[in-house]
Amino acid sequence: MPNSMEQLFQEEVFQRMDPKKIDFIKKMIAGMEGKSDEQKFQYLMRIGMEMKQSGQKFTRQELALIIDTLKSTLSPQQRRTFDMLVQMMETMNK
Repeated sequence: MPNSMEQLFQEEVFQRMDPKKIDFIKKMIAGMEGKSDEQKFQYLMRIGMEMKQSGQKFTRQELALIIDTLKSTLSPQQRRTFDMLVQMMETMNK
């Protein structure tokens, strides 16, 4: 995994991604900085609704990459919380 977010976005998978999606991911990551777990949860719920309203969709592969990227910045306890959040969001989107 790259050392910084800028290095991350230089990876090939991001080079092929729609620039609007990359901007969305950057906004999401920046918006989570410095927030408590509860605030992150609320933020992700809000940004998920914004994404849905805008009609923007990610492929399963893109979503997996985003999730892995976000998880790589979390502590083990935060990863468990994040995994529960992801499962809940998947259930909501069915």
